[in-house]
Amino acid sequence: MSNNSEGQITQNVLDTMAQAPNPRLKEVITSLISHLHTFMREVELTQEEWAQGIQFLTRTGHMCDDKRQEFILLSDITGVTMRRTSCGDGESAFHRREPYSKCAARCVGDRRERLV
Repeated sequence: MSNNSEGQITQNVLDTMAQAPNPRLKEVITSLISHLHTFMREVELTQEEWAQGIQFLTRTGHMCDDKRQEFILLSDITGVTMRRTSCGDGESAFHRREPYSKCAARCVGDRRERLV
């Protein structure tokens, strides 16, 4: 039986990734889990806040279809798309037709309010 005490939860989850066949995927997911767990501790995330976050992501997913990918918009309005494209390796996560600032200003005023 695993120890799911406060101090052991993150390590237990990370241990499930130990045998991941793709080393890069293991590195990325392990880092994501560690940072997410740290964030939750830092902000002292409540059950209600967690549920609101899950509802937000669920609504975002429901707005997606084969022509509309709202998670890319979420990436845009949180600055993740720009952060990814500025990593300096010459690759772009998405081919933008207009600068982040123009798109985000329009998107934040338009769609984000419907998601929240």
